[in-house]
Amino acid sequence: MNSIEKDLLTRLESMPFDEARTEILTRKLGNSFDSPNHQFCLSWLQCKESELRDLREEKSLSISRKALRISKSAKWIATMAMILSIIMATYEIMRNYSVIT
Repeated sequence: MNSIEKDLLTRLESMPFDEARTEILTRKLGNSFDSPNHQFCLSWLQCKESELRDLREEKSLSISRKALRISKSAKWIATMAMILSIIMATYEIMRNYSVIT
């Protein structure tokens, strides 16, 4: 990495991401289109966007995993409630017919 690229990297990292994106895409940072400096800035931008996308995807997966755990717990609770209601209904039927004293 040369000194110009180091300077560009320092400037990019020091500003908010959206501002850096705008500066790069409007060619205010990195000079003219297809210049090595602009290509360097575009490469940085693609890398940062990829990192942000990966973070969003990981967060989405985390939420999905949590929802799956909750649904499994809810299924288990519903199953236990159904079994308990069958037991209680059977008990009431037997009690009403004086099978149980």
